[in-house]
Amino acid sequence: MQADGISKGQKVLVVDDLIATGGSAAASGSLIRQLGGKLLGYVFIMELDFLKGREKLDAPVYTLLTGQEGKASEASAETQKQGDAQEMPLGRTKENSGEAKSVQDAGGAAAEQRP
Repeated sequence: MQADGISKGQKVLVVDDLIATGGSAAASGSLIRQLGGKLLGYVFIMELDFLKGREKLDAPVYTLLTGQEGKASEASAETQKQGDAQEMPLGRTKENSGEAKSVQDAGGAAAEQRP
């Protein structure tokens, strides 16, 4: 981050694609404050809950999707039929048949079976 990237008192929202352990986000928040910025919070597209990165952050955290380790077997057929991305197990993809398949089985393995 450049020293003049944030003005004193400027309001800043950190937006990133993924929060895992929270280290990078915490570092960005620290830099924002060092430069005199006011950190409003963090927004992430995906959160890996089981790594507990949210606990390292000292501002509000908002996520669109979450993933839990080991939830693949717990996904209900009803949730999959409804197509609710927030309830889709981590490392899975939705298929037209309504069943969840592992990511590697959804594409690569099927392609290898072609003549």
